Amino acid sequence: MRNNLEAAGYHSFTLPDLLPELERNISSGNYRLIAADRKTLIWAQHLDGNVPTVIKMYRHRGLLDWQREQFSRFRVQREFDSLSFLVAKDIPCSKPLFWSFGCSSCFGYYEILATREIENITPLDQLIFNNKPEVTKPSLFASYRLVRCMHQSGCYHGAMSARNILITHNNLKKPSAYIIDMPKAILFPYDITSTRMAWMDLYLLTTKIIKYMDMNECIAVLKEYGLENASAQRFMNHIASYRPSKPIRNLFLMECQLWELLARIGIRCYRSSYLHG
Repeated sequence: MRNNLEAAGYHSFTLPDLLPELERNISSGNYRLIAADRKTLIWAQHLDGNVPTVIKMYRHRGLLDWQREQFSRFRVQREFDSLSFLVAKDIPCSKPLFWSFGCSSCFGYYEILATREIENITPLDQLIFNNKPEVTKPSLFASYRLVRCMHQSGCYHGAMSARNILITHNNLKKPSAYIIDMPKAILFPYDITSTRMAWMDLYLLTTKIIKYMDMNECIAVLKEYGLENASAQRFMNHIASYRPSKPIRNLFLMECQLWELLARIGIRCYRSSYLHG
């Protein structure tokens, strides 16, 4: 069992101790299901001294992928490291507790990531869908400011969308935003604002909200991120017709991984013309 639970001040689980507890809670119904499909299971429960916890399990992994990741880095390990990076930078996110991997008759080859549950929240996409723009504008402003802070810290999310930002719903006039779900994140030792990576995060986030807002409202939230009016206009004009295919998205991921390697020898990614004048 590999985890960083002791460093975070929590009791250290061993794999034989942890897995029966999870299976016992699932079989007894002592949990709250958040999402489930054939490959992913996400639920909330209390672990280790009544700590409210969200557990994400990638289950029924392919044997080759699972063995390969033992020698490289597991998906949950990458997400744990990315969230830990944001916590160290005081950027609001789901705080990681531990990660693990294993095999069982119930789940097959699996990986587990546990994070501390953020209470009284609503995903940004649900908030936008269920409310008028004047209600959601403060939440959008808070979200884009949060993404800006994430990029300034050197973190590329890689799966940025309105469902991966949580908003506290107890005060929508002064909301707080939190970043979650970062298995595709890449960390850089420099501010990536205005780079290709920042462009892709903003593209993925903005294309999900543009259907609920007009052009002026979208430009306003982009200006909250830090874009000047001309850059925001140029960005919106470009994404209106840009629809990358899956091969193009895979090529972009390879490009980001290349910039990650180049960063180790001091070479920085160039600025995106759509985010910089």
